[in-house]
Amino acid sequence: MGAKPKVVIVGWDTHSGVYGGLEVHLRRVFSFLKESRDIDFWILLPSWNGKAVKDEKKRILRVPILKGTLMDTAVTYARNIAKILESYAFDVLHTHDWMGAMAALILKRGRAFRWVHTHHSLWFTRQLFMHEKDEIMRIELETENADVTITVSKLMKMAAEKNGLCVDDVVYGGSSFDDANCKVIGRDGNTCSTTKQNRNGYFLYVGRLTKHKGIDLLIHAYRKYLDLADNPKKLVVVGCGEQENKLRWLLNLLNLRSMVKVAGFLSKSELLRLYAEAHVAIHPAYFEPYGISLVDCAKLKVPLIASRNCGALEVLKNVTVMQSLSSGNIAETMLKASEAKSKLNPARCATNISWNDVAQKYVQYYLDVS
Repeated sequence: MGAKPKVVIVGWDTHSGVYGGLEVHLRRVFSFLKESRDIDFWILLPSWNGKAVKDEKKRILRVPILKGTLMDTAVTYARNIAKILESYAFDVLHTHDWMGAMAALILKRGRAFRWVHTHHSLWFTRQLFMHEKDEIMRIELETENADVTITVSKLMKMAAEKNGLCVDDVVYGGSSFDDANCKVIGRDGNTCSTTKQNRNGYFLYVGRLTKHKGIDLLIHAYRKYLDLADNPKKLVVVGCGEQENKLRWLLNLLNLRSMVKVAGFLSKSELLRLYAEAHVAIHPAYFEPYGISLVDCAKLKVPLIASRNCGALEVLKNVTVMQSLSSGNIAETMLKASEAKSKLNPARCATNISWNDVAQKYVQYYLDVS
């Protein structure tokens, strides 16, 4: 057997500690890659304090970045990665999303290596109003030069191919919860279960507060639901993002502050309690490349309403799928769920999905291309 391939994985996380699907994907896959005896790897992540930090035990190197606009931050990150790797011999570079792809494009100018890239999102599916969109989309199109290109759902694969990108494979991620942290402690201090539906519970939204997640649409729909329901349930919104100020403005405008709780970003234990006490979770995304929060509902056996534009539906069952994304249709769907006389079926995984499987798939690609 030849030498182990040396793999460098370019990841991303946030300085605020608030994380979404990309960060969960990276963290969970990393935990399994550490167990692999087939590769030698380093993980590169941003250092938000401007200092390079090397952790030999965890195989993580924090790369200094410049806080500024999104593009300024990404450019600094990519250039500093290129400088660090100038003197490091590696065989495979695995990048994630356009921030990582930028580093690969800089490195490709002066050296040879194999490139694996995973698309977790594409900019044309998200905030198209941003002035940096043209440059970001150009970088995404350059991922055509990667040896292997992967994405997180067939829905995402079709969107990529429609916009001129070729995708080689799809990997489905697991839940952000594992068996060890699924124990829920109720407000009374006793263990409670997410498998027992709370008929007096609330609607629960968990996700970033961004345009493509449909949070503004949900608020308008909820206003209509209140006009229809005789005994309406409250709505709890968990998450943060650039739409948070607009969300609070809408709640004031539509006189909803007493019925909608904006909880912000919560710890795992706090989130588990909300899931346990919820009547049904709802995810009305305009476009969701995957949606780990949907998989979490299946893991925790929580009833789920979701738009058809969610990649995670490819691995789930027992989900109430909304074919139309109008506020009126969402309101009607919420009404049926809140007034159902029989217990709502909890969401379930239709197939076995695990982060270990994702990690093993990545390892096989590293071995195949090196």
